[in-house]
Amino acid sequence: MHVQRPAPALIDQVRVDYLVFDLLAVDDQVLLEDPYRTRRAELADLTLDDGERVRGPPMWSLTETGAEELLRVAADSGLEGIVCKRGDSVYEPGRRSSAWTKVVLRLTTEAVIVGAVPGNGANATTFGGLVLAGHTPDGRLRCIGGVGTGFTAASRRNIRAALDRVRRETSRSTTHRRRRSRGPRGGSSRCSSPTSSTARSAATACCGTPVSGGSVPTRHPTRSACPARAKFGRTACARHCSP
Repeated sequence: MHVQRPAPALIDQVRVDYLVFDLLAVDDQVLLEDPYRTRRAELADLTLDDGERVRGPPMWSLTETGAEELLRVAADSGLEGIVCKRGDSVYEPGRRSSAWTKVVLRLTTEAVIVGAVPGNGANATTFGGLVLAGHTPDGRLRCIGGVGTGFTAASRRNIRAALDRVRRETSRSTTHRRRRSRGPRGGSSRCSSPTSSTARSAATACCGTPVSGGSVPTRHPTRSACPARAKFGRTACARHCSP
Protein backbone atom coordinates (compact mmCIF):
# COMPACT_ATOMS: atom_id res chain seq x y z
CA MET A 1 0.00 0.00 0.00
CA HIS A 2 1.03 3.61 -0.70
CA VAL A 3 4.15 2.63 -2.65
CA GLN A 4 4.45 5.14 -5.48
CA ARG A 5 7.36 3.50 -7.29
CA PRO A 6 7.35 -0.22 -6.52
CA ALA A 7 10.50 -2.15 -7.26
CA PRO A 8 10.29 -5.08 -9.69
CA ALA A 9 10.69 -7.52 -6.79
CA LEU A 10 7.64 -6.04 -5.03
CA ILE A 11 5.62 -6.13 -8.25
CA ASP A 12 6.43 -9.82 -8.62
CA GLN A 13 5.59 -10.51 -4.99
CA VAL A 14 2.29 -8.63 -4.65
CA ARG A 15 -0.41 -9.19 -7.24
CA VAL A 16 -2.45 -6.10 -8.15
CA ASP A 17 -5.65 -6.42 -10.17
CA TYR A 18 -7.72 -3.59 -11.64
CA LEU A 19 -11.46 -4.01 -11.01
CA VAL A 20 -13.54 -1.59 -13.09
CA PHE A 21 -17.09 -1.15 -11.80
CA ASP A 22 -18.15 2.20 -13.24
CA LEU A 23 -17.58 4.37 -16.29
CA LEU A 24 -17.64 8.16 -16.07
CA ALA A 25 -16.74 9.12 -19.62
CA VAL A 26 -16.01 7.65 -23.06
CA ASP A 27 -13.81 9.78 -25.28
CA ASP A 28 -15.48 13.23 -25.15
CA GLN A 29 -18.82 11.92 -23.87
CA VAL A 30 -19.39 12.56 -20.14
CA LEU A 31 -21.62 9.93 -18.51
CA LEU A 32 -22.03 11.40 -15.01
CA GLU A 33 -25.72 12.13 -15.53
CA ASP A 34 -26.48 8.77 -17.15
CA PRO A 35 -28.19 6.10 -15.02
CA TYR A 36 -25.90 3.54 -13.42
CA ARG A 37 -27.30 0.68 -15.50
CA THR A 38 -26.49 2.66 -18.65
CA ARG A 39 -22.94 3.34 -17.50
CA ARG A 40 -22.45 -0.35 -16.77
CA ALA A 41 -23.73 -1.26 -20.23
CA GLU A 42 -21.26 1.20 -21.78
CA LEU A 43 -18.51 -0.33 -19.65
CA ALA A 44 -19.35 -3.84 -20.85
CA ASP A 45 -19.21 -2.67 -24.48
CA LEU A 46 -15.57 -1.65 -24.00
CA THR A 47 -14.61 -5.31 -23.31
CA LEU A 48 -11.84 -4.30 -20.93
CA ASP A 49 -12.06 -7.52 -18.94
CA ASP A 50 -9.13 -9.73 -19.93
CA GLY A 51 -9.91 -12.41 -17.37
CA GLU A 52 -6.62 -11.81 -15.59
CA ARG A 53 -5.43 -8.45 -14.22
CA VAL A 54 -8.22 -6.22 -15.56
CA ARG A 55 -11.69 -7.35 -14.62
CA GLY A 56 -15.22 -6.04 -14.52
CA PRO A 57 -17.01 -7.37 -11.44
CA PRO A 58 -20.48 -8.72 -12.19
CA MET A 59 -23.63 -6.77 -11.39
CA TRP A 60 -26.73 -8.50 -10.01
CA SER A 61 -30.30 -7.28 -9.78
CA LEU A 62 -32.13 -7.79 -6.50
CA THR A 63 -35.21 -8.70 -8.51
CA GLU A 64 -33.33 -11.79 -9.67
CA THR A 65 -30.97 -12.57 -6.78
CA GLY A 66 -31.85 -11.93 -3.14
CA ALA A 67 -29.67 -9.77 -0.91
CA GLU A 68 -29.21 -12.67 1.54
CA GLU A 69 -27.75 -14.83 -1.20
CA LEU A 70 -25.41 -12.06 -2.31
CA LEU A 71 -24.21 -11.54 1.26
CA ARG A 72 -23.62 -15.27 1.64
CA VAL A 73 -21.52 -15.37 -1.53
CA ALA A 74 -19.59 -12.29 -0.37
CA ALA A 75 -18.87 -13.94 2.98
CA ASP A 76 -17.80 -17.22 1.34
CA SER A 77 -15.48 -15.24 -0.95
CA GLY A 78 -13.87 -13.36 1.93
CA LEU A 79 -15.20 -9.99 0.77
CA GLU A 80 -15.94 -6.99 2.97
CA GLY A 81 -19.59 -6.88 1.90
CA ILE A 82 -21.73 -5.64 -0.96
CA VAL A 83 -22.70 -2.24 -2.36
CA CYS A 84 -26.33 -1.80 -3.41
CA LYS A 85 -26.88 0.87 -6.07
CA ARG A 86 -30.10 2.06 -7.62
CA GLY A 87 -30.11 1.34 -11.33
CA ASP A 88 -31.28 4.86 -12.13
CA SER A 89 -28.71 6.63 -9.93
CA VAL A 90 -26.36 9.21 -11.42
CA TYR A 91 -22.72 9.61 -10.44
CA GLU A 92 -22.19 12.35 -7.85
CA PRO A 93 -18.49 13.31 -7.70
CA GLY A 94 -16.98 13.77 -4.27
CA ARG A 95 -19.75 12.17 -2.22
CA ARG A 96 -21.42 8.85 -1.57
CA SER A 97 -24.93 9.13 -2.89
CA SER A 98 -27.88 8.08 -0.76
CA ALA A 99 -28.79 5.91 -3.75
CA TRP A 100 -25.74 3.76 -2.94
CA THR A 101 -25.81 1.67 0.21
CA LYS A 102 -22.79 -0.25 1.49
CA VAL A 103 -23.65 -3.36 3.50
CA VAL A 104 -20.62 -4.50 5.50
CA LEU A 105 -20.24 -8.04 6.81
CA ARG A 106 -19.32 -7.94 10.48
CA LEU A 107 -18.13 -10.75 12.73
CA THR A 108 -19.47 -10.34 16.25
CA THR A 109 -19.04 -12.09 19.55
CA GLU A 110 -20.28 -11.62 23.09
CA ALA A 111 -17.78 -10.30 25.61
CA VAL A 112 -17.64 -9.60 29.34
CA ILE A 113 -16.57 -6.19 30.62
CA VAL A 114 -13.87 -6.87 33.21
CA GLY A 115 -12.23 -3.48 33.54
CA ALA A 116 -11.79 0.02 32.20
CA VAL A 117 -9.05 2.58 31.71
CA PRO A 118 -9.31 6.22 32.74
CA GLY A 119 -10.32 8.76 30.13
CA ASN A 120 -8.83 12.08 29.17
CA GLY A 121 -10.34 15.37 28.10
CA ALA A 122 -14.06 15.08 27.50
CA ASN A 123 -13.97 11.48 28.78
CA ALA A 124 -12.13 12.26 32.01
CA THR A 125 -15.29 11.85 34.10
CA THR A 126 -16.33 8.57 32.49
CA PHE A 127 -13.74 6.20 31.00
CA GLY A 128 -11.28 5.95 28.15
CA GLY A 129 -11.91 2.37 27.12
CA LEU A 130 -13.40 -0.89 28.32
CA VAL A 131 -11.37 -4.03 28.90
CA LEU A 132 -13.15 -7.09 27.48
CA ALA A 133 -12.86 -10.80 28.22
CA GLY A 134 -14.29 -13.98 26.75
CA HIS A 135 -14.98 -17.37 28.29
CA THR A 136 -12.50 -20.16 27.62
CA PRO A 137 -13.85 -23.69 26.98
CA ASP A 138 -13.32 -24.50 30.68
CA GLY A 139 -15.35 -21.47 31.78
CA ARG A 140 -12.54 -19.11 32.76
CA LEU A 141 -12.36 -15.49 31.66
CA ARG A 142 -9.61 -14.58 29.22
CA CYS A 143 -8.99 -10.96 28.24
CA ILE A 144 -9.45 -10.52 24.49
CA GLY A 145 -8.90 -6.81 23.93
CA GLY A 146 -10.50 -3.46 24.49
CA VAL A 147 -12.89 -0.98 22.94
CA GLY A 148 -12.87 2.79 23.30
CA THR A 149 -15.02 4.10 20.46
CA GLY A 150 -18.64 3.92 19.40
CA PHE A 151 -20.07 5.41 22.60
CA THR A 152 -22.23 8.49 22.81
CA ALA A 153 -21.70 10.89 25.71
CA ALA A 154 -24.94 9.65 27.31
CA SER A 155 -23.97 5.99 26.98
CA ARG A 156 -20.58 6.73 28.55
CA ARG A 157 -22.29 8.29 31.56
CA ASN A 158 -24.68 5.36 31.89
CA ILE A 159 -21.90 2.80 31.60
CA ARG A 160 -19.78 4.67 34.13
CA ALA A 161 -22.67 4.65 36.60
CA ALA A 162 -23.13 0.90 36.08
CA LEU A 163 -19.39 0.31 36.53
CA ASP A 164 -19.36 2.21 39.81
CA ARG A 165 -22.16 0.03 41.21
CA VAL A 166 -20.18 -3.19 40.77
CA ARG A 167 -16.62 -2.02 41.30
CA ARG A 168 -14.29 -4.38 43.16
CA GLU A 169 -10.64 -4.61 44.18
CA THR A 170 -9.89 -7.96 42.52
CA SER A 171 -10.11 -9.10 38.93
CA ARG A 172 -12.52 -11.70 37.62
CA SER A 173 -10.12 -12.59 34.81
CA THR A 174 -8.44 -15.82 35.88
CA THR A 175 -5.77 -16.06 33.20
CA HIS A 176 -3.40 -13.32 34.31
CA ARG A 177 -1.41 -12.31 37.38
CA ARG A 178 -1.17 -8.72 38.49
CA ARG A 179 2.04 -7.28 39.84
CA ARG A 180 0.25 -4.84 42.11
CA SER A 181 -2.47 -5.21 44.67
CA ARG A 182 -4.37 -2.50 42.88
CA GLY A 183 -5.27 -2.98 39.25
CA PRO A 184 -8.22 -3.45 36.98
CA ARG A 185 -11.04 -4.17 39.34
CA GLY A 186 -12.74 -6.88 37.40
CA GLY A 187 -16.49 -7.12 37.64
CA SER A 188 -19.26 -9.56 37.05
CA SER A 189 -20.62 -10.32 33.64
CA ARG A 190 -21.98 -6.81 33.73
CA CYS A 191 -19.06 -4.52 34.40
CA SER A 192 -16.13 -3.46 36.55
CA SER A 193 -14.60 -0.27 37.86
CA PRO A 194 -13.15 2.42 35.59
CA THR A 195 -11.36 4.08 38.51
CA SER A 196 -8.18 2.03 38.62
CA SER A 197 -5.21 4.04 39.83
CA THR A 198 -3.50 4.14 36.45
CA ALA A 199 -4.20 3.20 32.86
CA ARG A 200 -1.20 0.89 33.09
CA SER A 201 -2.67 -1.26 35.83
CA ALA A 202 -5.94 -1.61 33.97
CA ALA A 203 -4.11 -2.48 30.78
CA THR A 204 -2.00 -5.18 32.41
CA ALA A 205 -5.03 -7.42 32.60
CA CYS A 206 -5.94 -6.89 28.99
CA CYS A 207 -4.03 -9.50 27.08
CA GLY A 208 -5.28 -12.08 24.59
CA THR A 209 -6.15 -12.52 20.99
CA PRO A 210 -9.71 -12.01 19.72
CA VAL A 211 -12.07 -14.92 20.16
CA SER A 212 -12.03 -17.11 17.08
CA GLY A 213 -14.20 -20.16 16.55
CA GLY A 214 -15.51 -19.99 20.09
CA SER A 215 -12.16 -20.44 21.80
CA VAL A 216 -9.56 -18.14 23.30
CA PRO A 217 -5.83 -18.83 22.83
CA THR A 218 -3.69 -18.98 25.95
CA ARG A 219 -1.04 -16.49 24.87
CA HIS A 220 0.36 -14.52 21.95
CA PRO A 221 3.37 -15.77 20.05
CA THR A 222 4.86 -12.26 20.17
CA ARG A 223 4.04 -9.01 21.89
CA SER A 224 3.58 -7.27 18.57
CA ALA A 225 0.55 -9.52 17.94
CA CYS A 226 -1.17 -8.46 21.15
CA PRO A 227 -4.24 -6.21 20.69
CA ALA A 228 -3.84 -5.00 24.26
CA ARG A 229 -0.39 -3.65 23.43
CA ALA A 230 -1.77 -1.70 20.50
CA LYS A 231 -4.72 -0.42 22.51
CA PHE A 232 -3.23 0.29 25.94
CA GLY A 233 0.57 0.23 25.58
CA ARG A 234 3.42 -2.17 26.05
CA THR A 235 2.69 -2.86 29.74
CA ALA A 236 -0.58 -4.51 28.73
CA CYS A 237 1.06 -7.70 27.51
CA ALA A 238 4.23 -7.74 29.61
CA ARG A 239 3.11 -10.67 31.74
CA HIS A 240 1.60 -12.81 29.02
CA CYS A 241 3.53 -12.52 25.77
CA SER A 242 6.98 -13.65 24.87
CA PRO A 243 9.58 -10.87 24.34
